[in-house]
Amino acid sequence: MGLGLAIAREIAIGHGGGISVADSPAGGARFIITLPTTNQQAAIRNRYLTGMQ
Repeated sequence: MGLGLAIAREIAIGHGGGISVADSPAGGARFIITLPTTNQQAAIRNRYLTGMQ
């Protein structure tokens, strides 16, 4: 895993999302970054700020 993927992972996690890898139909790898919608992100931020998990 290169430095770019590590940085992308930290950014995705910091925004309440994640990154995963899967086989690409065209060959090689496919990296999938998921990010929450605005409402989901607000809920995650509120849980973090209030200490709720």
